[in-house]
Amino acid sequence: MHVEVVGDSIAGVNTSILYRTTGLNFLFDVGDGATIALVKKKFSFSRLNAVFITHSHPDHFYGLGSLLYYIGMAYKNHKIKIFCPETVKGKVTLFIAETKTWENVEVKTVKPDEKINFKHVVVKPFETKHTVLNLGYIIEEKKMLCIDKEKVEEDRIPKEYIPLLMKGVPVKIRGREVEIRDYFYETPGSKVVYTGDTEACENVVKAAEGAEILISEATYLEDRRDKAEEYKHLTVKDAAQIASEANVKKLILVHRSPRYDKYQIYSEGEKYFSNIVKW
Repeated sequence: MHVEVVGDSIAGVNTSILYRTTGLNFLFDVGDGATIALVKKKFSFSRLNAVFITHSHPDHFYGLGSLLYYIGMAYKNHKIKIFCPETVKGKVTLFIAETKTWENVEVKTVKPDEKINFKHVVVKPFETKHTVLNLGYIIEEKKMLCIDKEKVEEDRIPKEYIPLLMKGVPVKIRGREVEIRDYFYETPGSKVVYTGDTEACENVVKAAEGAEILISEATYLEDRRDKAEEYKHLTVKDAAQIASEANVKKLILVHRSPRYDKYQIYSEGEKYFSNIVKW
């Protein structure tokens, strides 16, 4: 599992989060410039499985038009799914119609506490408190059984025995009994939470409980707490305190006001939570 912030994540301009794991790639929000940032990273858009939109503010999904247009031109046969609140569906549909990629895109509206299943990953929306309906997302990755390819090749294990080993059936190979634990290992499960836009609320703390990574908006420093309360955003201190209360392992701070640089955000956050991811 790998998580990265796409672009600069500036409030009012762009926020996009790329989540990558074995066989799956998701984008959470598609702010302005997300497509060019991914092109520069040499990301393979043919591997993008789904896009999740948190809410209807332009800095979180107005980059969707260029994303769909690019995929429609460069990867004509690729199909993706877009998940969004009901309040965003009409605008998303307009983007699709404009870029003429309707046949390759499926739009689904989601509600809080729904479960969206993808192979070994489950995505669960939850409602936050913002000026409009905002859905944060919990991404839970199940434990996976993985084959140790190097060891299988080294011990010259015949391919026909692999399915038996995967089922836990011990087999004899060249007079030696081998078991699943000899050639397979289990990956740990993981939980990642992305807030979208929100003010401090119990739903965010509950969703983030025990997460490996919390990706939280952190629009203001304490010098603008009045603005945070007015526009229903988190301060850096709020986000750090939520991470601490929810016992998360790592905190990624996004959606900063353009009046601050990233290092001001990091410095403020580290006063209240020790494991801030610098990106």
